[in-house]
Amino acid sequence: MDNLAFCCPHCNQNKGSNIATFEDEEGENLVRLYNPRKDKWEDHFYLQDGKILSKTKIGEATVTILEFNLPERVLLRFELMKAGYYYF
Repeated sequence: MDNLAFCCPHCNQNKGSNIATFEDEEGENLVRLYNPRKDKWEDHFYLQDGKILSKTKIGEATVTILEFNLPERVLLRFELMKAGYYYF
């Protein structure tokens, strides 16, 4: 149990076997994804109006790959925040 990292099914499916992505279309700059076992969430992300936004290249790569900000996910997150059920 100490080695588990929890995420929603959508994020898990989007991540797949990816551990990194290229930050540019030329494929020259590889950026690893956020690692919940080693990284601090607040170092890489912040929340604004239900959107999870990035502070770093790692955050940006993770937001993109895991599709954090699809409209339906932002709306759900925003409503959960208003109801006091979403903790960042």
